[in-house]
Amino acid sequence: MREVAEPRAAELVDYQHARLAGRYVDAVRQVVAVEAGRSGTDTVSVEFARYLYKLLAYKDEYEVARLHLKVDIGAQAAPDGTRAQVRYHIHPPFLRALGLRHKLALGGWIRPAFAVLRAMRSVRGTAFDPFGLAEVRRVERALPDEYTTAVLAALDADDLDRCLTVARAPDLVRGYETIKLANVTRFRAVLARPSQVDG
Repeated sequence: MREVAEPRAAELVDYQHARLAGRYVDAVRQVVAVEAGRSGTDTVSVEFARYLYKLLAYKDEYEVARLHLKVDIGAQAAPDGTRAQVRYHIHPPFLRALGLRHKLALGGWIRPAFAVLRAMRSVRGTAFDPFGLAEVRRVERALPDEYTTAVLAALDADDLDRCLTVARAPDLVRGYETIKLANVTRFRAVLARPSQVDG
């Protein structure tokens, strides 16, 4: 359990802030306590810790900037001493909304803008988040609580197969924008499915 949860909690601090990591740890502890009290195992809790992280650390504008800044490929010299020419292919949602249908190829000059976005990551999900009003962002913010509630309900039903199905359901949540929203519908359908024990 520690091997799964501790690095993810640390990553959430960098993803946004310590409060988000604390939220993650609190939810994991709650599921661990319920599962241990019911069955003395941590099988569902380990899956929950993996997938709650996935739902909390969704790939938005701030995260894309943070990930691009982790490695400066352009600063790395090739064996012959030349520098790599870097192009970042991005497709910002606000430009998609204005009708842009293809990705933009931007050079290394965009890195300072990535640094600004990374520095702004603490406003994610607040009233000051300029990207937070998009439907997909509102949905992404709702998923962790929906998921936690569903896993706890499945544990209460005492149906291991159902618990594992619910715990692994976030694996369905993939893609961007409309593709992601369609997959969220599939995810929510799994959460809403009744336990076999319940009928």
